[in-house]
Amino acid sequence: MSDVAVDRHGNEVTIMAVLQMDAVPELWCAGKTPAGSPCRAKLGVKALHSEFMSPHFHGRHRDGCDHGSERSEDQPGDRGRTVRQGPRSVVWRLQLGSDAPSTGPDGRHRPDDTVPGRSTRRGSVDGGLPSTRGIDPHALSVFLDAAIAGMLPDEVELPPAPPAPVAEVVVPARAARSRHYAGRTAMFWGRIDAARPTRHNGMMLRLENAADGVAVLLTDWQLAQLHIEPSKLVGRHVIAYGTYIQPEGLPYVKTGSLKHLAFAPAVRLRRTPAA
Repeated sequence: MSDVAVDRHGNEVTIMAVLQMDAVPELWCAGKTPAGSPCRAKLGVKALHSEFMSPHFHGRHRDGCDHGSERSEDQPGDRGRTVRQGPRSVVWRLQLGSDAPSTGPDGRHRPDDTVPGRSTRRGSVDGGLPSTRGIDPHALSVFLDAAIAGMLPDEVELPPAPPAPVAEVVVPARAARSRHYAGRTAMFWGRIDAARPTRHNGMMLRLENAADGVAVLLTDWQLAQLHIEPSKLVGRHVIAYGTYIQPEGLPYVKTGSLKHLAFAPAVRLRRTPAA
């Protein structure tokens, strides 16, 4: 969120000024909508006494407000206080669907990710302190890119299950043997070497050097959402978060949603018609 608000007289009030006050006055958003109208959402102050987050204004902004919270990445040049911490072992957590609004490393919301923050929190590793266990959420596409590059972490978490060794959770097609994975849910990935239609108007994506010939199933509905011809998927990598199905024929991975699939290079999805 923004570090600037306005009071009842229309005067700008910064978050730093609020920190010097005995009580927080009534404040409103100083931003504007794309049409130029004032937002004037009622604001509160978040993390006023926190040691881990920078104080900031927050509230329910009007759609498109330039002081509202949008997805924002930490920018080069952001600066702030340094916090000493022990060595950190990182576990990757699978995050499906849209990311929640976020910002830099302290979770502080910024309205414009092109503007460097002034008070983001930085960690400084101190080998003399106890090690800490960290959880980092990542999209499915990040898991695929890391798998292709051979840069996955040691442990991965698929909520609600606890962290597990990466070999049990992110499975390359060449290792996806039915005797070990049948009926299990995990992330299965590989390079697509063929796309074969199913009798139910879906598509089986055959994977290169796949153990037991395991494939990834695209249902007819999932195919309709893809903004690409199935033949153009051949040669791409795919990762599917789903259940390993072992029918009488060749095994396949079935996913519950197209959000449980990712491709590299990425593909676009068709817009879902409004009801």
